[in-house]
Amino acid sequence: LSSRVFREKFRENYSRFGIALLPLALTGFMAFHFYYLVNLGIQLPMLLSRNFDVALFRQLVITVPSHAVLIGQQIIIAAGFVWTLVTMYRIGRAANVSAGKALFGMAPHAVAAVVLATTFMTFMRQFFFAS
Repeated sequence: LSSRVFREKFRENYSRFGIALLPLALTGFMAFHFYYLVNLGIQLPMLLSRNFDVALFRQLVITVPSHAVLIGQQIIIAAGFVWTLVTMYRIGRAANVSAGKALFGMAPHAVAAVVLATTFMTFMRQFFFAS
């Protein structure tokens, strides 16, 4: 459908719009590691206080609720999704077509982005917070 709108071969269209999914993939990677940054990164001051005997770091014990981490992960993925949609729109507009045609041409790729973002959010919840 998209290749017909832009009058190009399937491979050309796929390679052009496939690059637009990179922001979503990047933020999915970032959201996955956000859990470890928040939950394991707070142990760094405790390690510094034990190994270097710095009393200041003993007071920096922070606990983060798990729902706050999940919300942070979802915000990161949502930002990547919006970034991906903007990238897709700009790629579509670069083909010198009208805004309506660009939106229609990016629709199949936007559906793939929705599926990918939803999958990321579901897997984050299941992997880190399933009981």
